[in-house]
Amino acid sequence: MATTEADPLKGFKDVDLAQVFRLEQSNLNCYPSLMTHYDRQWMMRFAPGNPARRVNSLNFFDKSDDDLVAERLVAARSLSGQVGVPFVVRWTPLMPEALDRHLEEEQWTRYDPTLVLERGIWAASDPELPRDYSIERFSQEAWTSHYISVGGTDPSKITAPAVKAMSETLARITSEKLCLTVLDPAGEACAVLLAVLDRDCMGLFAVATHPEQRRKGFARALLVEAQRIGALSGCHRAWLQVVAENTAAVGLYESIGYREAYRYHYCKQ
Repeated sequence: MATTEADPLKGFKDVDLAQVFRLEQSNLNCYPSLMTHYDRQWMMRFAPGNPARRVNSLNFFDKSDDDLVAERLVAARSLSGQVGVPFVVRWTPLMPEALDRHLEEEQWTRYDPTLVLERGIWAASDPELPRDYSIERFSQEAWTSHYISVGGTDPSKITAPAVKAMSETLARITSEKLCLTVLDPAGEACAVLLAVLDRDCMGLFAVATHPEQRRKGFARALLVEAQRIGALSGCHRAWLQVVAENTAAVGLYESIGYREAYRYHYCKQ
């Protein structure tokens, strides 16, 4: 990894594009959209009703797929309008440079830089919890009720349409899911985490703690337990996405060995 300072939006310049491609591929497998449309190595992802932008955006998988970028961008916008979702472009290091320059020339707004962090999971320790608390694995349906009860990652987005869309997305995951919840001695949900085992990689999502249960180490314990199960299942690396401005979460992940693989951000006009 470069020792120079990272660009706030684009991160380090010398990222491993093969690693970026693998993690982007894992992102597709671990958190699928409801609909997709390919234009060679450009992919539109759609999940109407789901507020997650990563499943409602234009994504890229080959920097060299760079011809007719303006015309193809117009076509992608039209398709997004037909589906009924806002048109958002997701910049990653795999975006063609010609398109990146076009967005700059057209003065698109760039926002919400997000870190993709990863680490090896074979050295995970045992989770630490208060006495009589436990981490249990649940069905998707039961876990979703726990996710709602703790307030999710953003309580403002816990709406009936959003929960329905999220449940439909989770049901489309073909890889093994780990739906983990921390329970208090009374059996009430304190914190949740969703992990997806994708061959050599494990994706981590929806790490959320009830506001009254924060600063008790539950998120850390869930991460450690997910890593333990992932390692036993044959995964070699764990990865996750976190908004750069969420410094508390970034600090937690870095404290247990996660490091930046690359960044992405969103673009809109």
